Amino acid sequence: MVAPQLYPFSTQNGSAIPLEIVQPTGFLRLNLTGGTVKESEIPEGFEYCWVYSSEDDVVLKMGGSVLPDPIVEDTLYSDAVLIPAGIPIAIKTTPGDISLLSDINTVVSFSFFLQWAALVQSKQTSVG
Repeated sequence: MVAPQLYPFSTQNGSAIPLEIVQPTGFLRLNLTGGTVKESEIPEGFEYCWVYSSEDDVVLKMGGSVLPDPIVEDTLYSDAVLIPAGIPIAIKTTPGDISLLSDINTVVSFSFFLQWAALVQSKQTSVG
């Protein structure tokens, strides 16, 4: 079993290097038109990312199904997350088709990266 969240490097005294240092694996930028559902895809192998919306809050739906427009009140949407405007958030994505919805025109950026454990698996040992 691989221990999650291990740092790939540390200082000479064993202190961990801060989490701001990651290994990027990809970048995706989507232009959204307000009030219109935008569909795209997250390829296999791109599981972790920072998501940022420039101008408006955005609802991101993963897992293949498309968001309704408008969003129905008092309805739970599985594999969905709110991306607040101007605040980057880190998420574990579900590879496959995605849909996004915002009220006004905005740009959504995805910066994909490797989880720390994926960078150092060759240095880890099994626990069993």
